[in-house]
Amino acid sequence: MPLLHIETDSLRETARWSMLMAEEIDWQVQRMENTHQFLQSSWQGDGRFQFESEMNNRLYTLQRLSRELSTLALRLQREASQWEEIGCQF
Repeated sequence: MPLLHIETDSLRETARWSMLMAEEIDWQVQRMENTHQFLQSSWQGDGRFQFESEMNNRLYTLQRLSRELSTLALRLQREASQWEEIGCQF
């Protein structure tokens, strides 16, 4: 049987950075939503509705990606814990 090896510290560091990136995306989305709300109240042009539709789609996509990144970060943390638990058995 092949010997498996994993650096749990690297997994945890990757998980930490992934979670930080997800938080940064959330913060930027909030800023974009605030700007979007301001534009909605002040924009009177023909392209307003197309812009709003595209902006809403982009915001939704960014929020989904942030959630997925957070989920992956949690999975990495669990994986590191499982490897460490197994490693303690030997």
